[in-house]
Amino acid sequence: MSTQAKLLAVHQLDQTLSEFKQLREVPRPGNGWVQAIRKTLGMSAKQLGNRANMSQAAIAQIEKSEADGKTTLSTMNKMAAALDCTFVYALVPKTTLRDSIERQALNIAVKRVRSASHSMALESQTVPDEQTDLQIKMLTDEILATLPRHMWNQDDF
Repeated sequence: MSTQAKLLAVHQLDQTLSEFKQLREVPRPGNGWVQAIRKTLGMSAKQLGNRANMSQAAIAQIEKSEADGKTTLSTMNKMAAALDCTFVYALVPKTTLRDSIERQALNIAVKRVRSASHSMALESQTVPDEQTDLQIKMLTDEILATLPRHMWNQDDF
């Protein structure tokens, strides 16, 4: 995939995910969504079990698993259907995917340039700060222009 195609994909996914930003602010109820919605509807665990073709004990276990953060996506989909809801699953970036890419490119550039600067200092060949900053910016721009696959490797920079 070309760099332009990658950047377009990043932009498009950023736009899609921006719709979910407000969901970051919605806390999960302490006992989980299944129990909160079931109780708000005035539905017993036995009634939900009947709707989902499960036992009351299975519903109790599902609610406990959700509250503990151990439920499965499949189970949540099944519970959502039984509660006449839609289960929504998403990873919502803290900023944007573009920001994450730019931050990673900058981190790589800083580490590479500082590593080279350190080696040069050991040989008494220091570089002025302005030159170091320029090198960091140029390397960051180069990484952003090419988006190399290895940019997310932990040990490649």
